[in-house]
Amino acid sequence: MEAWLAERKFMNPFNMSSLYQKLKRDPRTIPPPPPPPKKETKPEPMEKDLQESKKQALKGKELGNDACKKKDSDATLKLYDTATGLDPTNITFVTNQAAMYIEKGNYSEFQEIFEKAIEVGQGDYQQTTRAYAQIGSAYFKEEKYKDAIHFYNKSLAEH
Repeated sequence: MEAWLAERKFMNPFNMSSLYQKLKRDPRTIPPPPPPPKKETKPEPMEKDLQESKKQALKGKELGNDACKKKDSDATLKLYDTATGLDPTNITFVTNQAAMYIEKGNYSEFQEIFEKAIEVGQGDYQQTTRAYAQIGSAYFKEEKYKDAIHFYNKSLAEH
């Protein structure tokens, strides 16, 4: 069948002169309104904008991370403790310190520190989840499996 004959026989809907007028009037084909303008977000503070104590705390954390890589747990604990003292609102410093107590096998002190970390990081769900998971891991290492399951479940619920 030739193309021109097929077009006449089956009526090409896009060939209708009034099609576009009908589409403009149909509410189902009206484009949605433009989205509202985006709110301007405040830029994240740059390191130069941070307070001096927070800069020192971050430097202490980095030094602690380096000491941790060298397996020097006493120096790592001192550096993380210093960082926590300089910036007690940063949950990362506190969880790193507690993780070092777990690594040393000092299970008696880690839970207090993790509870402190959870208090500090109430709004930061990702860090709080991480803290609960680390508590669960510590209990697992102690072979307290019921407590480990409890804190793993808390970690999942927090996430």
